[in-house]
Amino acid sequence: MAPHIDFSKLISSALMAGDSPKDTALLRSMLGDAESYLRSFEWCTSIKDPFFGLGVGGVVAVFLFHIVTKHLQVDEWLWVIVGDLPPAYLVVDGSSDAVSALEGVVLPTNLDSQGLVF
Repeated sequence: MAPHIDFSKLISSALMAGDSPKDTALLRSMLGDAESYLRSFEWCTSIKDPFFGLGVGGVVAVFLFHIVTKHLQVDEWLWVIVGDLPPAYLVVDGSSDAVSALEGVVLPTNLDSQGLVF
């Protein structure tokens, strides 16, 4: 189990649904964007478990990923935020849920301490 993550507020991305079929389709597209973003890094070998934290289709979405990495210094659990902002990943250390992960991106007070990467 991942440290410092509140799984009670997350759902498996396979069960993700929006307020309408259109919203669901947009969120699924955003999940694909988030997965592609993570896979663009050479240290991400594969994705084990994607979880949906929050989102508005086509605007912003926060996902939690459990990844397989070939580097010991890379965290296995990462938040990924995608949408109408540059995609970003965030380590889970300072963000136990999707809301705090999103706040870490839109309200950064000290980027170095947040573990934020654009």
